[in-house]
Amino acid sequence: MLPTLKPGDTVLVWRFGKPKVGDIVVANPKGLIIKRVEKIKDGQFFLVGDNSSKSTDSRQFGWVDRKQILGLVLFIL
Repeated sequence: MLPTLKPGDTVLVWRFGKPKVGDIVVANPKGLIIKRVEKIKDGQFFLVGDNSSKSTDSRQFGWVDRKQILGLVLFIL
């Protein structure tokens, strides 16, 4: 998620929010990841990294189910 998040950054995650396009979320499609919601369709989320040329995201692993979204990133330290 460079340049938004850097190695060693700490994030505060809210587990009860409803993700919307543009939100940064923590998900677990194949291990924990932090990505931005680009599209939502029928309870599925298309997640992308901010550094698109180097990000492993929904372009590789596909749409993510709502159950795989662990929470919204509220704050970055």
